Amino acid sequence: MVEALSRAYGDEALAAFELDFLSGGERRRLPLGASWQVSFEAVEPVRPFRWDKDTPGFAGWYYSVTARDHVGYESWLE
Repeated sequence: MVEALSRAYGDEALAAFELDFLSGGERRRLPLGASWQVSFEAVEPVRPFRWDKDTPGFAGWYYSVTARDHVGYESWLE
Protein backbone atom coordinates (compact mmCIF):
# COMPACT_ATOMS: atom_id res chain seq x y z
CA MET A 1 0.00 0.00 0.00
CA VAL A 2 2.80 2.45 0.86
CA GLU A 3 4.38 1.84 -2.53
CA ALA A 4 1.10 2.63 -4.30
CA LEU A 5 0.69 5.85 -2.30
CA SER A 6 4.30 6.74 -2.93
CA ARG A 7 3.72 6.41 -6.67
CA ALA A 8 0.45 8.35 -6.52
CA TYR A 9 1.61 11.22 -4.34
CA GLY A 10 5.38 11.02 -4.66
CA ASP A 11 7.88 10.43 -1.89
CA GLU A 12 8.18 14.19 -1.32
CA ALA A 13 4.52 14.49 -0.32
CA LEU A 14 4.71 11.55 2.09
CA ALA A 15 7.86 12.97 3.68
CA ALA A 16 6.54 16.56 3.84
CA PHE A 17 4.44 15.87 6.97
CA GLU A 18 5.65 14.46 10.27
CA LEU A 19 3.50 12.88 12.96
CA ASP A 20 4.40 13.44 16.62
CA PHE A 21 2.92 10.93 19.08
CA LEU A 22 3.52 8.89 22.25
CA SER A 23 3.98 5.15 22.03
CA GLY A 24 4.86 3.09 25.09
CA GLY A 25 5.55 6.29 27.03
CA GLU A 26 8.16 7.34 24.47
CA ARG A 27 7.64 10.36 22.24
CA ARG A 28 8.11 9.48 18.57
CA ARG A 29 8.23 11.59 15.43
CA LEU A 30 7.91 9.88 12.05
CA PRO A 31 7.29 11.01 8.49
CA LEU A 32 3.77 10.33 7.26
CA GLY A 33 5.04 7.81 4.73
CA ALA A 34 6.69 5.74 7.49
CA SER A 35 3.65 5.77 9.80
CA TRP A 36 1.16 3.54 7.99
CA GLN A 37 1.63 0.61 10.37
CA VAL A 38 1.10 2.66 13.58
CA SER A 39 -2.25 1.97 15.29
CA PHE A 40 -2.99 5.54 16.34
CA GLU A 41 -6.17 4.51 18.12
CA ALA A 42 -3.96 2.58 20.57
CA VAL A 43 -1.30 5.24 21.31
CA GLU A 44 -1.49 7.44 24.39
CA PRO A 45 -2.77 11.00 24.00
CA VAL A 46 -0.03 13.64 23.97
CA ARG A 47 -2.05 15.80 26.32
CA PRO A 48 -5.05 15.04 28.53
CA PHE A 49 -8.60 15.61 27.37
CA ARG A 50 -10.41 18.55 28.93
CA TRP A 51 -13.60 17.53 30.66
CA ASP A 52 -14.55 20.91 32.13
CA LYS A 53 -18.17 21.91 32.14
CA ASP A 54 -18.92 25.05 30.12
CA THR A 55 -15.86 24.67 27.85
CA PRO A 56 -16.30 25.15 24.13
CA GLY A 57 -16.13 21.75 22.54
CA PHE A 58 -17.60 18.37 23.19
CA ALA A 59 -15.08 15.91 24.61
CA GLY A 60 -15.92 12.29 25.31
CA TRP A 61 -15.46 8.67 24.34
CA TYR A 62 -16.99 6.57 21.59
CA TYR A 63 -16.82 2.84 20.97
CA SER A 64 -14.91 2.01 17.79
CA VAL A 65 -15.83 -1.32 16.26
CA THR A 66 -12.61 -1.45 14.23
CA ALA A 67 -10.43 -0.74 17.29
CA ARG A 68 -12.69 -2.85 19.55
CA ASP A 69 -12.24 -0.30 22.31
CA HIS A 70 -13.31 3.15 23.41
CA VAL A 71 -11.53 6.02 21.67
CA GLY A 72 -11.28 9.46 23.23
CA TYR A 73 -11.96 12.61 21.30
CA GLU A 74 -11.60 16.21 22.30
CA SER A 75 -14.19 17.65 19.97
CA TRP A 76 -16.66 16.51 17.34
CA LEU A 77 -15.06 19.14 15.17
CA GLU A 78 -11.80 17.17 14.98
